[in-house]
Amino acid sequence: MGTGSNEPKSRYRQYLEVVTGPLEDKKRWRQYKARVKQLPENFARQSKRWSGT
Repeated sequence: MGTGSNEPKSRYRQYLEVVTGPLEDKKRWRQYKARVKQLPENFARQSKRWSGT
């Protein structure tokens, strides 16, 4: 499975995205959570409050 934007998705990935939603959204969400975790506590708490987590 490549990362090229013009490369067709595998059948498995198409099925998975139908069931769970776009994988790129989940990847961005995990990256966001990792960045928030690295923030000082008072900033992280405020960020969590705004994001609703």
